[in-house]
Amino acid sequence: MIKIRKSVYFLIFLSVFFIEGILWRNVVDGLIPAFLSILVIYFLDSKGKIKRPLLRFKEPYIIGNSTEIEYLTSEELGRRLQNRKWNKNHKP
Repeated sequence: MIKIRKSVYFLIFLSVFFIEGILWRNVVDGLIPAFLSILVIYFLDSKGKIKRPLLRFKEPYIIGNSTEIEYLTSEELGRRLQNRKWNKNHKP
């Protein structure tokens, strides 16, 4: 699971706090939605709902003799392995 840094939580808290506090002209009314937004984001992140979309369905693989890690879906891995087998069998 990819963790969201504490600075991101703090930034979200401050932005919601200042926007709501300035609009409503009351500090307590600004604290409630800011605190609730941080709780919602924390629980979504702890359940693994907030992730980088690029890596959501991709898994890390090391292909061949490479030391490079590639992130592929299962379909991409199947195609890559099929092409590799075909190239080995049909070399001129």
